[in-house]
Amino acid sequence: MDTGIGMKSAKSLILLLLASLMLWAFSTSAMAGAPQDARQATDSEAENSLLFLQSLDQKVADISWRLAASSADICPDKYGALGINLHDAAQYIPRIRPAAIAAFGFGDGFPAVLSIAAGSPAQLAGVEIGDRITAIDGIALTPHTVRANARAYYDIVEALMSRLEALPAGTAIQLDLLRGEESLSLTLSAHSLCQVRVEVVPGGKINADSGERIVQVHGKLAVWVRSDDELALVIAHEMAHIFRGHHGRLKQERIGTGLFSGFGKNGRKLRDIERESDRYGIFIAARAGYDYRVAGALWRRLSKASGLSGIWATSHPNARNRGRHADAVVKEVEALHNAGLALNP
Repeated sequence: MDTGIGMKSAKSLILLLLASLMLWAFSTSAMAGAPQDARQATDSEAENSLLFLQSLDQKVADISWRLAASSADICPDKYGALGINLHDAAQYIPRIRPAAIAAFGFGDGFPAVLSIAAGSPAQLAGVEIGDRITAIDGIALTPHTVRANARAYYDIVEALMSRLEALPAGTAIQLDLLRGEESLSLTLSAHSLCQVRVEVVPGGKINADSGERIVQVHGKLAVWVRSDDELALVIAHEMAHIFRGHHGRLKQERIGTGLFSGFGKNGRKLRDIERESDRYGIFIAARAGYDYRVAGALWRRLSKASGLSGIWATSHPNARNRGRHADAVVKEVEALHNAGLALNP
């Protein structure tokens, strides 16, 4: 858990690194005339920023696996999970791509392991961050060369991730890997897990969101939270949207989510959905052993953190109501825990 002065220092560092990365990524062609040592310093800052973002990916992967594993009996859809997230040179924009290649070693054209969830089959089998995947169950992957100025695209990683997420639980799968210059083959046994993928996305918003199967945590949120417990509650809230089928409900009931959707009957339905996700999220976090008691304070702070809090609160409960609701759920969970009863939402 990150707390106190150490976390404050880490926040200052990552914000500086993110700012450096953004300035570097969006610099004009005038940079071409800068001194060589200045360009090298900028490249180094970009590499450091990418490596720090990778550390956030690892933190989120560990938390997400723990949440999903402890919720296997209350989520509707499961799959055979390995605990691996991948990335590839092609997904980085051209100006960042050289720094990504330098930081992560994409030189041979194979996708690499970005993060490995603690306790997952990948970790238990000995997969390491930075390993490049060359074959899956004996079927070789084709190495690809990305042109320096090619537009960023995620197709390669998405196709591989979808393939690795379509496994029945207990399925044994062989991965052929390159670790530095060494070739090795490892066998992994897929673990039954709630079907959800959680990703970190670069961004300056203190926010997280979810689709039908994917949760995205914005980088600024990941360093804004004060502890792993708070981050777990945010991720659990988004998982709850998926477990409860809220996206399908929005479509079925024709509930709008646009700029002015938070008013009237539509807004009441949206706020009901958010309260339900807050409640289920607290239960999900508690089941995983995180300190769910910080929920009320977290949601009060988070509700006030947006620059558009007045508009945002029309589709979410306002800070006071959201915090009060979380406090009530915390008491409900504490009562169940003290009575030795199952924490079923």
